[in-house]
Amino acid sequence: MNLSPKGYIAPVACIFAACAYESGESDLAHNGILSALADCPNYPLALLLRRVFTAAWPADSFAMMRAELHPKICSSLFGSSI
Repeated sequence: MNLSPKGYIAPVACIFAACAYESGESDLAHNGILSALADCPNYPLALLLRRVFTAAWPADSFAMMRAELHPKICSSLFGSSI
């Protein structure tokens, strides 16, 4: 995140925060979201993750959601080309 130019920190910070949260590092995850929101206060993924972290969703729910959503997203984006 330190190498990302201002205005491009939020996406990287959100991915970092989600990975940290899933690894059980909730303080690190919250700091990542703070970095994302400092860069872009209305970044939708940062706002969503902040709500998820504040609600204390179980970290393993990320893996379950990813497993469920990944095929649907790929299908929506790429159709039958993959």
